[in-house]
Amino acid sequence: MGDGERLRRWSAAASGTVVDLLTLPGREAPVEADRSGTVTVLAESAKALRAASPLLALVQGAARSYVVAVAGRAAPELLQLPRHHVRGAAVVRAETRTLGKDASLRREVTVLLTSPVKVRDLVAVVLGGGIAPGGPPLGGLRVGVAGTDDGLLPWACGDPGATHLGAAPDDEAAVPSPDVDVVVTDGPLPLRMPAAVRVQGRAARPSWDDLLGLGRSQLEAWLADLDGASLLPPVDIRVLNPTGFRVDADGGVGEVVRTGPGRTVVTRGDRGPVRVDERVGLDERVVAAVRGLRLVTDAPAAHRGPVEHAAFLVDAAAAGLPVVTAEPPDLSTRALVGPQLAAVLRSTTAAGDLEDPLERELYCTALTRTALQQHGPRARWSGLTTRHGLLAPPRVSVVVATKRPHQLPAIRRQLAGQDWPDVEVVLGLHGFDRDHPEVVRFEQAFTGDLAVVPVGAERMFGEVLDELSARATGHYIAKMDDDDFYGVHHLTDLVHAAEHSGADLVGCGAEFVYLEEVDVTVRRQRAQGYRFVGQVPGAALMLAAETLRSVGGWRPVAHGLDTALARSVVSAGGSVYRTHGVGFVVFRGAQGHTWDPGVDYFLKGHEQHSGFAPPRGVLGAPPARTRPGTPADADT
Repeated sequence: MGDGERLRRWSAAASGTVVDLLTLPGREAPVEADRSGTVTVLAESAKALRAASPLLALVQGAARSYVVAVAGRAAPELLQLPRHHVRGAAVVRAETRTLGKDASLRREVTVLLTSPVKVRDLVAVVLGGGIAPGGPPLGGLRVGVAGTDDGLLPWACGDPGATHLGAAPDDEAAVPSPDVDVVVTDGPLPLRMPAAVRVQGRAARPSWDDLLGLGRSQLEAWLADLDGASLLPPVDIRVLNPTGFRVDADGGVGEVVRTGPGRTVVTRGDRGPVRVDERVGLDERVVAAVRGLRLVTDAPAAHRGPVEHAAFLVDAAAAGLPVVTAEPPDLSTRALVGPQLAAVLRSTTAAGDLEDPLERELYCTALTRTALQQHGPRARWSGLTTRHGLLAPPRVSVVVATKRPHQLPAIRRQLAGQDWPDVEVVLGLHGFDRDHPEVVRFEQAFTGDLAVVPVGAERMFGEVLDELSARATGHYIAKMDDDDFYGVHHLTDLVHAAEHSGADLVGCGAEFVYLEEVDVTVRRQRAQGYRFVGQVPGAALMLAAETLRSVGGWRPVAHGLDTALARSVVSAGGSVYRTHGVGFVVFRGAQGHTWDPGVDYFLKGHEQHSGFAPPRGVLGAPPARTRPGTPADADT
């Protein structure tokens, strides 16, 4: 059963007012909501609902009773229940349930309110709108969509603050709405709006046949004018992200094929095909269907033209799908996806390159990182608008405390190697002074923003971190330890995880552990990442400074700060998310631990590698092993 047929059957079975997002675009008359009945909103996927949310401004009237139905089994975080109020109306009842099976499977959110509210306001809450951290994906940038081409809709990235402005303006002198910061249109650019993007509608995008029919000079001119920034919409990172990535996927090889006009299909061997929505592109249903595949092969011929091909590659990369191109991307596709993502795609063109699970995971994390860096909403919009300040990269303040002056050179190397563009370091000297020779050398050699804070040795570790965090000026606070090893993208990946998950506390998995006593690196808990959890390692966590303050800061204890912090966040109604563990190695010294179950605890049943064997990209040289019998200071 096709998506359209499925929604038509649901529409026929629903009572009251039905808002079908397949038929809403292009309507000559607005939909009138029945105030006394139930309004049912139907969408092919959570991504389609998010993309079309600006169109809900076309629905007039208000209602007390709502059903929002989305095909498939949308993840809970994509469809949220209203907690207390919607536009002043108290929530009487709100529940979510999964109905049907196979082709008729759908996730429904049912809401009953004390007084009527508009459809758009209700859906905005269901989509997770709000002003709290992790709220709207565009971070305060108000986008107006002017035009009827449904290819414009994904530019809103599901942000409930986006506004539909109706048809494209007829002339450049048109006055845009004062409620928007930037206009996306397929018509003339309004001269009175300094930030505007003209988008090529679907009908104007060339096919491969169109390009083959051009003369050489015309083709070269088209390539020279190609602007991926205004052709590909930003990725909706709340839907397309690596959550649910499977480290040990063994479902075989899939293939992207074309089965007819306007049909792109990902096949799954004997399990059948899953269709890609031509209007909104890759969505959560396709991602969930191919998560178990070891590999997905792709070729230009599977797509109508270069814009469609590039959009698929960007979306698949953001979702962390193991997509391998059967041939290197052509010139037009490379120009659209950008040189950085094209380079990652070119790095693996053979299926055999991903036979090793670790290499497959490293490749997929590189795809995701690059796609989010280049095509995520913040990066793309900050490059397209004049209001850079709204979507500038958030500052990350790293708090790190040490009792061991001899560890300062290693700390400096780890911090200096991070590739996030705006990092502040708040270094705590736990029990020694700023005039120590190692501190002097640290300050002379470190070129980034640095605050050095001496703290008395009698202070507990939680108190030390609280003082360091109070000195921090960043939007995020990240904690790092003085003897562990971090990848060059460690902070970048934590910021991406916070943005795409919307979680209040994020961290990476402590999968790799170097055991100094036996000179062995082990990998454990390899399938514990890319998901919401109850706790993350204290040596590799990050949260918004506002969130830390709201839960009362760090607990005044000497040990177990990560557990205490996670408990505070969860008890306050927050969430915790763990990203991948391939950019972090825990150093387990031979001596000096408050909790020591013995080395066999770490060796038993886990993957082992001789010596210091970190994943590719982790900073630092192999540590010098402590001589037997040499005392070691306790870790802070």
